[in-house]
Formats: sequence, structure tokens, C-alpha cells
Amino acid sequence: MRIPDLTPLTEPEIYQPPLPEIMTPQEPEPLRREEPHAPERVKED
Repeated sequence: MRIPDLTPLTEPEIYQPPLPEIMTPQEPEPLRREEPHAPERVKED
């Protein structure tokens, strides 16, 4: 179980797919971008 964890880290092809997959489910990044835009738009309206 510990060997496969190190294998994907060394291989660039396996590391590429996991990067976008983690970014998609990540809520802290999209939430932070919407937070500053949402309050700013509401105040302007």
C-alpha cells in the first residue's frame, strides 16, 4: 500500500490526473473566489 503511493508521485503521467481531480472537488479555492465577488456585486447593486 505504501509502494503505490510513492509510484504516482515519481511518475509525471500519474501525477497529472490526480492534480485536476483534487482541484475540482476542492471547495476552498472556488468558494474564496466567489466570496469576494458575491459581496462586492451585492454592495454595488
